[in-house]
Amino acid sequence: MSVTLTTAAKQLMAKTGYDPRLGARPLRRVMQRAVENLVAQKLLSGQVAPGQVIQLDAPELQAAITERS
Repeated sequence: MSVTLTTAAKQLMAKTGYDPRLGARPLRRVMQRAVENLVAQKLLSGQVAPGQVIQLDAPELQAAITERS
C-alpha cells in the first residue's frame, strides 16, 4: 500500500509540523498522529485493501490533527 498527499495536505503538514524554535522536528509527531492514524483507521474499517493507493487531503488531515489535540 502507498499513501499520497494532495498539495494542500502537504502544505498543511509543513505548516503544522514546523516550529520556529525546533524547525521541522515536530513534523514526525504530526505525521504519526495524522497520517498513520488515518491509514490505520481506513485499514481496520475495510475502506482500503493492501496494495491500494490512499490519497489524503487537507480537511481529512486537519480533522485528525484537531481530534488528537
